[in-house]
Parts: sequence; structure tokens; C-alpha cells
Amino acid sequence: MSQMMSQMMSQMMSQMMSQMMSQMMSQMMSQMMSQMMSQMMSQMMSQMMSQTMSQLLRSAVSSRRAPVGTHATLVRAGLAIAGGLASTAAAQHGTTNVHVDTAPALGHGGLVAMQVAALNVAQAVDAAPELATTDGFASWLGSGWKRNVDVGINGAEGNTDNFSGRIGLGAERKALDMETKANISYKYAQQDDEKNQSRGEAFVKNDYIWPDTSWGLYWLGRLEYDEFQAWDWRASYFVGPTYTFIKTDKVLFRGRAGLGVNYEFGGEADEEAQFEGDLGFDYENKLTERQKLFLTGDFYPSFSEWPDYRWVLAGGWEILVDPEANMFLKLGFTNRYDITPGDDKKKNDFEYFATLSWVF
Repeated sequence: MSQMMSQMMSQMMSQMMSQMMSQMMSQMMSQMMSQMMSQMMSQMMSQMMSQTMSQLLRSAVSSRRAPVGTHATLVRAGLAIAGGLASTAAAQHGTTNVHVDTAPALGHGGLVAMQVAALNVAQAVDAAPELATTDGFASWLGSGWKRNVDVGINGAEGNTDNFSGRIGLGAERKALDMETKANISYKYAQQDDEKNQSRGEAFVKNDYIWPDTSWGLYWLGRLEYDEFQAWDWRASYFVGPTYTFIKTDKVLFRGRAGLGVNYEFGGEADEEAQFEGDLGFDYENKLTERQKLFLTGDFYPSFSEWPDYRWVLAGGWEILVDPEANMFLKLGFTNRYDITPGDDKKKNDFEYFATLSWVF
């Protein structure tokens, strides 16, 4: 009996140890493979983005004219942010000296490769001939601007009490060498005296247009506020090349590919700068003298937390209802998607609206 018990215990212990070792090895191998694949994908994507952005921007900027003064400062600021983040990440990984010829092979979560793109673009901007155009605050406040005020209100009272409203202020100017658009808006909603939406947003986007070519350069700065996200505030800035696929009297279709950073703070935000890309487009179609369709989209892949991403799609229909008052009816939508929205938050936010807009 003693021998049988000993054999049984020995077999049981052997099986248990074998299963435990098998599970541990399987988990370790799975984690190692997952990390390796994630790092490889991140490095491959960052290097591809770095090389593509460098080639596009260097060829576009060096062969044409570069912005000067205030505009050039904003472009270089975006590149400096990208390079600074990459330098910080490289230092944290034990690499402080980053060279253009060697950095793409280093990886470091993609940020070092992005620094190379920033350095290459900065050199191209510095080397390009300057654009002879009016600069400074005079160009921002001068003539040629179309300004608008948008207002929309909805409500109900009785068995269900609800109220929603939005207000927006915008400005847009188009010239031969530059197109600028700025907007600030706020949306509020409540139901049964309980607030369920409070969101504000402000942005400025500048497109530099080079004559006799479809290439250009853009920068985009945005500040968002939302009480119903994991964060309260999010600031972002992007810079990169543009390419105009179609531009006629009625149709405009322009694509862009940029590099930038976003920073979320307040609420439950991590309050860490995230390095992102921006693949986007703008589309406008003037159907008649009184109607226009518009659509814009941006896809933001994260290089700091690969493979996280977010995207925004917005569009609508603009109708001139009173030519004398220059009053428009706007019907539109905005869809925002974030694959990592935070605890107890939905990934998708969809909103639609109808507003009256006065243009002056």
C-alpha cells in the first residue's frame, strides 16, 4: 500500500508540475510573441510614416515656396514638438544622440523615427525660398474674411422636459496662396433637469497653396472640452503635406497626412502627451448657387500607444434660405470614435444638428 501510494503521489505531482510548467511556458511565450509583434508593427509603421512624410514634405516644401513669419513659426513649432517628444522617448530608452542616418533603425516605440521626419522637414522648410505675401496679424484680421454665427435650439416641456442648444462662431478666408478656417462652438443638452451634454471645441486650420502644383502644407490646432469623456480637456496640433486631388469651381477634394501630438488633461485623463498621425480629407460640392454639401474626416493612429486609434467624420448640407440677410440653414452630423474611451465610456459619439447661420 505504501508503495502504491508513493507511486500515485509521484504521478500526481509529476502531472501537476508538467501542467503548471506547460501553462507557464505557454503564457510566457504568448506574452513574448505579443510584445514582439506589437513592437515590430509599431516600428514598421513608424518607419514607413517617417520615410513617407519626410519624402513628401521635403519634395513639396523644397521645390516650392515656404511660409514665413508667423505662419512659419507655427509650422516649426509643430515640428519642434514632434522632435522634442521623440528626444524625450529616446532618452528614456537610453539613447540621447539621434542621427538622421541611424535613428530609423532604432525604433523606440516609433518616436525616434518620427523625430527624423521632423528634422528632415525642418531642414526643408529652412532651405526653401520664402513666400512673398502679407504676414503677421494684419493677414489674420484684414479683408477677405467670411464670418458666420450659427445658432440652433431644440426643446420640449410636458411629460418629458428636455432642452438642447448649440452656438458657433466661425471665420474663413481663401486666397491664391493660403486658405484659413477657424471655428469655436459649444453644445449643451439636458433632460428632466439633468445635464447630459456639455461640449466645446475651437480649432484653427491653415492650408498653404503653392501655385502650379497640387501639393501644399497645412497645420491644424484644436482644443476640445467635454464633461462626459474620461478627460475634460484635449489639446492637439498637427502639421504635414496636403494634396489637392480635385479643384474646380464646384468641387474640392483635398487630402492630408500629418504628424502631431495630443494632450488630455482633467477628469480621469493620464495627462501624458500622445504622439499621433493624421490622415484626413476635406470635400466640398457646390450643387447649385444656393446649396452645398461638405464632408471632412480624420483618422488618428497613435504611435505612443500602438495600435490605439481614433477618428472623426463630419458632414452636412448647407442651404441659402434668405439671400438678402445672407442666412443659411445647415443640416449636419458629427461622428467621433475612440477605441480606448476610458472606463464606463462608449467608444462612439454620434450627433446631428440643424442650425441657422448668418454670414457677414
